[in-house]
Amino acid sequence: MVFVQRHFPFLVLLLLVFAGQPAARQHAHADPESGPALEAATGPLLLHDQQPLSCAGHAHAGSAFLPKALAPSGLRYTMDWRAHRPLIWEDFRGHPQPATGVDAVSSCGIRCDPELRRDGSLRFSVNAYFSHDDSWVDGRDASDYLLVHEQRHFDLAELYARKLRKELQATRFQRGKLNQQIQQAYDRNFRAYKKAQHTYDSESAHSTDLEAQKRWDRWIQDELYRHRHWSGSAVLGRVDR
Repeated sequence: MVFVQRHFPFLVLLLLVFAGQPAARQHAHADPESGPALEAATGPLLLHDQQPLSCAGHAHAGSAFLPKALAPSGLRYTMDWRAHRPLIWEDFRGHPQPATGVDAVSSCGIRCDPELRRDGSLRFSVNAYFSHDDSWVDGRDASDYLLVHEQRHFDLAELYARKLRKELQATRFQRGKLNQQIQQAYDRNFRAYKKAQHTYDSESAHSTDLEAQKRWDRWIQDELYRHRHWSGSAVLGRVDR
């Protein structure tokens, strides 16, 4: 099961300062049903992030329900995705919630930091992250098999981070529509990412359908390889003058 926190889903990640102008911290309202909000194109560029997804995995069969009150408490992206650093159970530092009926919760998401440089070039830093404090496991069910299922949630975040890097790199941005274009790209990507997480848990029955889990394991690894050219966190965008 995948649960998305929809209440006030915004966080200022980066304030861009245009040449010769001092930084002035601003806040934008975020539409909780769409994605992060951006300031008007005439002002400093702000990008706000969606709340991370909480992806719940099971070591046993049965349905589960994750109450809204147990949604992530904030964007604590304390660990970025790395190919040679898989998750370990010690990364799950949150307090188990036995009443939920789930055995583990992974809180992971995607952040995007845009930077419009003084020379007019545009740089994006896009990272998939895992929140230690919002992720937890019931120690009685901390199996290697369940850990692989949770790792695939994190891998899906990296896959969609790569897809976002690819799109941002290929887009020709217009200076007068810069905020709007970045916003739209992020929203499209986040909706697809959210859908993929839901579909993964649904088809694998939260890891209990072994054959479906194997298919997803192969598909995610294949897709990560297919998008290997966008594995670096930074990409450059093109801005029409």
